[in-house]
Amino acid sequence: MQWVLAGVSLAIILICGSMITSPILYSAENASSTAHHADPSLISRTAENRAGSVVPAMDNLIESTGTIVLNIKNKDFKAAQADLEAYMAASRSFNSLVVNLDLSESEIGEFVEINRENIESLSTLFEESKRFEEISSLEVVYRDEENPEALYSVAYEGEALRMKMEEAYQRYAAQQSSLQSVSSRYGLSTASYNQSVTEFAAVVGETDAAQESRLDAIPKNDVFPLTLGIEPTTATFGDRILIAGTLYRSPGQEVGISIDSRLWGTAITDINGRYTAYYPVTAIGTGKHLIYTSRGSRYSDVIEFTIVPAPAALTLEATQGDYGAGENVLFTGTLSSLDRPVSNALVSIVPDEGAAIQVLTDEKGVYSCTGLLDPGIREVKAVVSGESLPFAYTASSPVTVDVPHAWMGFASLVMKGAVILVLGLGLEFMVRSIREQRSKRRATPISRHEIPVLRQPALPPAPIAEPLSPAEVARQYALHVGNGDYREAIRTLYLALADRIGRKAEIRNYIAWTPREILGATSGASEAKNLAEFIGKYEHSHYGTTETSHGQAEALLRWYGSVTEAMGGGQD
Repeated sequence: MQWVLAGVSLAIILICGSMITSPILYSAENASSTAHHADPSLISRTAENRAGSVVPAMDNLIESTGTIVLNIKNKDFKAAQADLEAYMAASRSFNSLVVNLDLSESEIGEFVEINRENIESLSTLFEESKRFEEISSLEVVYRDEENPEALYSVAYEGEALRMKMEEAYQRYAAQQSSLQSVSSRYGLSTASYNQSVTEFAAVVGETDAAQESRLDAIPKNDVFPLTLGIEPTTATFGDRILIAGTLYRSPGQEVGISIDSRLWGTAITDINGRYTAYYPVTAIGTGKHLIYTSRGSRYSDVIEFTIVPAPAALTLEATQGDYGAGENVLFTGTLSSLDRPVSNALVSIVPDEGAAIQVLTDEKGVYSCTGLLDPGIREVKAVVSGESLPFAYTASSPVTVDVPHAWMGFASLVMKGAVILVLGLGLEFMVRSIREQRSKRRATPISRHEIPVLRQPALPPAPIAEPLSPAEVARQYALHVGNGDYREAIRTLYLALADRIGRKAEIRNYIAWTPREILGATSGASEAKNLAEFIGKYEHSHYGTTETSHGQAEALLRWYGSVTEAMGGGQD
C-alpha cells in the first residue's frame, strides 16, 4: 500500500513539474500572460511597442504589390504567380501577428482591410489577364480555320474578362488614398504601390484596345438575327432575371444562354421563334456581369447587368474535441440573407494560423465540418466572399478556441487515473478497517488456558484410478474421431501414456504434470526416444493455433503404438 501511494505521489509531482513553464501565478519581474489574465503593469508598455512590431511587415506587403503588377504587364505569368502566392502567404502571417498581439489601433485594422481588398484585386487581374492571353492565342487559330462560331465565343469571353479587370482596377485604385493615409501614420513609403496602380491601369488599357479590335473583326450575321433582352438589369439575392428574345424563322430550336462567357443553360424557341428563361440570383458574385445567347453561328448582342450585394448574416460556433483522423475542432453555423436561408453556399473557416477550411451550406443554410487547428489559443471566423455569392464580404464574429497540446491530454488522463487510484486505495483501506473493527467487537475473549490444541488427522492417500485397458483407449479414441473431435482423440492417447508412466514412476498427480515433465520421468532409453517424438507432435497438434486435423490424429496414433511397443506392450 505504501509503495503504491509513494509511486502515485511521485507521478503527480513529475506532472506538476512539467507545467511550471506556463505558470498561473506570476511576479512583476517574470510576467506571463494567459487567456484568462493580464498583468496591468505591463499593458501600457506593451501598447507602445505593439504597432511598431508590425510596421516592417506592412512595409514588405506594400512593396510586394509593384512586382506582381509589373510581371503581369510583361506577361510573365509564372513569376507573377510565384510573387502573388508569396504575397498572400505574407498577408496571412501579418494577420496572425495582428491577432496574436491583440492590436486594436484603427489604422492597423484599416490596413488589414485594404490589404484584403488588394489581394482580391490582384488575384482577379492575374487570373483574367492570363486567360485573356490564352484566348488571344485561340483567336489566331480560329481565324486560320475560318471558324466564326469560335470567334464569337472568344470575343464574348474576352468582353467578360475585360469587364472583370476594369472592376478590379476600380477597387484597387480606390484603396490608394486610404493606404497613403495609413502609411503616413507609420512613416511608410507607398511609391511601389503608386507605381502598381499606374501599371494596373496600363494592363487594363491594353486589354481594352485588344478587345475593341477583336469585336470589330468578327463577322456579323444580319440575315436571321438573334435578339436578347433581360429584366431587370439590376438584381440582388433571391431575385429572378427574365431572359427573352427571338431567333427569327427558327421554331423549335435550342438557344444557348451564356453568363460571363460560360454556358449557363438553354431555352427552346416556340412556333414564332421566341424563347424565355429565368435566371435565379443565388450563386453569382456581386458587381457587373455579361449575358448573351447563341445558336450555331448566330449570336445576340452582349447585355450587361449588375448584382447588388444583399445583407447577409453568418454565424459560427467552434467546439474543441477529438473528432477522429487527427481533427480537433467542430465548426457549425448558419448563413441567411433577408430572413431566408442560403443553400449551397461556399463558406470559408479562416483561423489566425493555418489553411482555411471550406464547406457548403445545406438546404437550410446550415454548415458543419471538422478541422485541425494548431495547439494554443486560436481565433477563428467564418467568411463569405462576394466573388461567388450575391453578398458583400461577410464575416462572422470571431470565436476563440483553446486547443490543448497533445501532452496535456496525456497528462490530464494520467492525473485522472492517479485520482481514481488514490480514491480506490483509500476506499479499500476504509472498508478493511471497518471490517476489522466489527470483527473485534463480535469476538469473545477466551482464557489462554482454555484454548484447545487442535490436531488435524492425517489425510488418507488419494486412491489411484483404475488403469485404462487398450480396448478402452481404442474405444474412446474411435468415439472422438467419429465426432470430429480430433483434439480430444489425441488427448486420450496422451493420458493413457501418462497414466502408464505415472504408475511406473509412482507419480500420483501425473495429470497435473506437463508433457515435458512426463517425458523426463521415463527411464528406458528406447521408450524415451519414441515418447519424445510422440510428445513433440502432440504439443504441436494440441497447443497449436490451428485445429487438429484427422491426419495429425492418425499420425499420433501410430506413434502411440510405437511407444507402447517400446514399453513392452500389454495392458496399459
